[in-house]
Amino acid sequence: MVTGVTPRPPDTEVAEQKAWDLKDVQAQAIIVPLLDKKQTNHVYTCGNAKEIWNKLESIHSDGSNLNKQHTLSKFFNYKVKNDFSVVEAYCEIEDLARSLNEMGIKMEEPTVVTKIVSSLPDERFHAFKKAWDSVAEDTQTMQNLLGRLRKEELEIDNNK
Repeated sequence: MVTGVTPRPPDTEVAEQKAWDLKDVQAQAIIVPLLDKKQTNHVYTCGNAKEIWNKLESIHSDGSNLNKQHTLSKFFNYKVKNDFSVVEAYCEIEDLARSLNEMGIKMEEPTVVTKIVSSLPDERFHAFKKAWDSVAEDTQTMQNLLGRLRKEELEIDNNK
């Protein structure tokens, strides 16, 4: 009912309309009790389950322009702090890129790799960045970067 795949039959098909209305009321009876007061206010004027669902989706959608802008900003402004695990930072940037891809903003692998490397703190990773620049372009992949970052982090931890 919430997808709208089966539209309400025309007025000439009374029996089909009654069956559709019953299913719609059942769908609303499932959705509405799960809403809090604020959400209920948003859907108060909706006429059927599909309208309720669409309204809730528009309010809570991760694909809103505001969320896209916020996630893009987090991605582009991300910097790894000196005391933060670079593997954890790698995962956070990868999650941001995945979220952006899910919102329809295509983040190509080279862009994500570049972001990860450029967000590393120079104090700890200057030599790593120089070494990464000398890696053949076709092997500058997310998987290779993660392996090298893990190794680099282990060596830094062992030298403490």
